[in-house]
Amino acid sequence: MTSRWWPALIGVCCLTPFAGLLVPDGRTLPDGPSRDFVLYQLPIREYARREILAGRFPLWIAEIGTGLPLHAGQQASLCHPLLTPLVLVCGALYALNLCLFLHLALSYAGVYCLARYLRISAPASSLAGIVATWSGFAVNHLMAGHVALILQYALVPWFFLALAVLLRQPALLPALGLAGTAFVLAVSGHPQVFYYTLLFAGLWAAGSLAAGSARRAPARSIAWMLAAALLGLLASSAQLLPAMELARDGMGASFRSLADFPTQHALSGLDIVRLIAPNLAGNPFGGPEGFGVGENFHERVVYLGLLTPLLACYGLTRVGAARWQWGAAALATLALAVSLGDSTPVFGWLVQVMHGLGLFRCPGRVFGVTSVLAALLAARGLDGLVLREGAAYDGRRLAVVAVVWCLATLAGTALAENIDGVSWRAYAAFARAHLVHTAAVPAAIAMITVAALWFAWRSGRNRPRVAYSLVALAALADLGCNNVRNFSLGRQAPVLLPEPLVAQGLPRRFVEGSAGAGLGREQLRYSHLVPAAIAARRQLLGTKEGGVLPAATERLFRAVQSNAGVTLALAGCDYACSSVDGRCQPLAEPLPRLRFFSDANAALVDIAVEEAGEDDLRRMRQHMTGEIRIVEDAEQRIAIEIDAPVPGRLTLADTWYPGWKASVDGVEVAIEPAHGVFRAIHVPEGRHRVVFNYDSRVFRLGVIVSAATIILSCGLLVIGLRQKVGQR
Repeated sequence: MTSRWWPALIGVCCLTPFAGLLVPDGRTLPDGPSRDFVLYQLPIREYARREILAGRFPLWIAEIGTGLPLHAGQQASLCHPLLTPLVLVCGALYALNLCLFLHLALSYAGVYCLARYLRISAPASSLAGIVATWSGFAVNHLMAGHVALILQYALVPWFFLALAVLLRQPALLPALGLAGTAFVLAVSGHPQVFYYTLLFAGLWAAGSLAAGSARRAPARSIAWMLAAALLGLLASSAQLLPAMELARDGMGASFRSLADFPTQHALSGLDIVRLIAPNLAGNPFGGPEGFGVGENFHERVVYLGLLTPLLACYGLTRVGAARWQWGAAALATLALAVSLGDSTPVFGWLVQVMHGLGLFRCPGRVFGVTSVLAALLAARGLDGLVLREGAAYDGRRLAVVAVVWCLATLAGTALAENIDGVSWRAYAAFARAHLVHTAAVPAAIAMITVAALWFAWRSGRNRPRVAYSLVALAALADLGCNNVRNFSLGRQAPVLLPEPLVAQGLPRRFVEGSAGAGLGREQLRYSHLVPAAIAARRQLLGTKEGGVLPAATERLFRAVQSNAGVTLALAGCDYACSSVDGRCQPLAEPLPRLRFFSDANAALVDIAVEEAGEDDLRRMRQHMTGEIRIVEDAEQRIAIEIDAPVPGRLTLADTWYPGWKASVDGVEVAIEPAHGVFRAIHVPEGRHRVVFNYDSRVFRLGVIVSAATIILSCGLLVIGLRQKVGQR
């Protein structure tokens, strides 16, 4: 069963449901709660395209959050070698759709090639491709619009393939392959899957050094791995250094510093059950919104099919089980413990042992790596089933029992932790109303799965082609009904500013809310008006960024939450608009975005944003002086003409952040925090030209380091290829 057409045919079957992404008809991934495509991913890339075509690299975006570092936030993936060129050539929407489709294809091909390298048959390797590409992690995060996660997920198998090649053949070319994969993985955006990949790859390498192929030349393997890691990280400096600067500035002020942050949206005990029955509590992508535990469906439902765990366990009990299978099983068990968060007592210990694990919420995203490992284990189990490999009677059966016992203990502990929090009467009513008509589908899938496995066990050796085909069809039916059916495209109405706001002449800055009352940090952080603000080139106080924000932005959001009226006035917000009903109401007497105070009243600028009151606002309105005019208002450059009657301090109500510089008549001056969150400079008496300019030295350094490393890597590649040709 080695026909070349088999993996191609299965690949076509895998990708056909997503073929709509290839059609340039204006359709997008649908909008909705907890979805980012329309509300954030698409508009920031449209903005990036606009800026690059204007000759500016989009380091900063002024339209959201009183100004944010766009590139450092990583969500835009500006250094991605495929996505950004496609955005420039094809436009943001089609480029995103096309890139997502190509990465789904890359995921299938990567898992297939990795399985083949691990000596798994071609048909079974194709099954691994099905499981990985149609996994709950991939499909549900695709529907949530998490573009960066999909870009990275597709590279995980290629990273492990490059690592496996290097461990077996430690040399220059394999090291460059690993470095290149690490580079693309690092610049793809979100750091969470990148972290999990590096963590699990490190553990995989340690296992190989202890009991695998790397034992033959451990020192050489370690040296080449370190060299590959160094080259990969240096090559991605243009992305990583600005991201590190943002993390250093904003991490302490972020909610990421809270003790319970790493466990937010962790899998619960009932989510363990949804590893077998994914729609047990509803499905917001393809059914009822959900019953309580249906919140954040894309983060907590990571279904891999019924076949996957059964085949994985079966493969471990066979005489042909390889060492890598045990390593993958151990990593999958560890990943389950991570994904459950505080549902088990293990997570607190893991956070202490694995530095960096506590920096990320939604620990279920560890399935970005686990899905690949589970797919490999299932593929190897299928080969053992079809070939009727004998059972292992040595310690391997005991080891399988130990693995299953660990998994059962984790699941049981998590269930016991969460079982009391469920209203079973309410759930019974929910199930009767929404789930009865779908109950037959899981039952039918279970019967098909059992029948396919039974045939493969009884007749697989004599009819391998039929056995592999039946198991592949069972997997396609299972994952298709439970995961891929969630995928859809549609035409989304553009997010526009409310008509009353347009009629008022589009004020410079506004906030999403109801007259500024009752605004919370979640509402400010996840505003629905981001696309409208970016399209209209008007400033929105809120964001749609779930990552690290500048410390000044976090501080401003906290101040809005505790004292909305005064804080919004300080920020220069003219209007509060609702994305629900389109209502738009003016805010009372906001301060201008630019204001000047004499030295005698400069202490007004030092009042902390959290401490300012109505009396302070009245004093500021009373003591503002001077004539100020903006002559240039670009994203990364603001030029101002000011006629100061006396020496004083000029305040610009935009985010204070490292990298911004100011000059007065061409002479650089220091920028000081105003109210702890904005920018202020000292201006002497008279008429002057003031320029604020964003010039990130960290980014420039990163570009130099990245360029030098890429050039060096290309030179090493040429040397390596010449050596290989010479050896022939």
